[in-house]
Amino acid sequence: MIHTIHAVADIHACRALYQDALGGLVFAENYFPAEDRDAALLYVTDHMVEPMAARHPDDLGKPFARQFARIGESFHSFELKVANGREASAAFREAGCTVASDYGVFFFVKPESTGGVLLEVCELPMPNDPWDRGNWNPAVSAGHHATVKGLDHIACVTKDIDAAIRFFTEVIDGHLLEDARTTLPQAGRRVLLQVGDTRVAFTQPDEVREGAGGLSP
Repeated sequence: MIHTIHAVADIHACRALYQDALGGLVFAENYFPAEDRDAALLYVTDHMVEPMAARHPDDLGKPFARQFARIGESFHSFELKVANGREASAAFREAGCTVASDYGVFFFVKPESTGGVLLEVCELPMPNDPWDRGNWNPAVSAGHHATVKGLDHIACVTKDIDAAIRFFTEVIDGHLLEDARTTLPQAGRRVLLQVGDTRVAFTQPDEVREGAGGLSP
């Protein structure tokens, strides 16, 4: 698992919030002209987050601006590392998945293929990533008043939990850890998967239009 992408309107305010509230460490910033969006890369203890913002959010000719217009400020996707982006893209397509924004070295697998989440796949190391230097200490936030110790899991809400299980255990080599009923944040089914080095939870609420886990039709 490389990172979680956080779609925001004001990247500078978001970056400052991660630093001030959670002790985040920013190690890179970039601008991607093909999608006209700015991004920052930061760690909160052991997990990398990428706040991302469209430079011109009203230009709906760009894919990130179009998606931001739909989802607003929210967590956008998470990203998996692969050895070869082109081979991985071909393998996902052969498995019947819909691939989008394919730049060769990285691409996205659309939610209709994954059980409801947007998945980014990339072969490139992140620029200036301290993890790659061999002496990275994930306790970088130790001593910060937030007292965050590490990522427990990534949580996702879905309308089709069985499709998510199939994708993450059959199309890619994840493992099912738990499958049980839950009452929090509302009644539903919850599964916990091991995906690479990170745990990912999917929850399917019984009533999709109600409660904290509610989904639009």
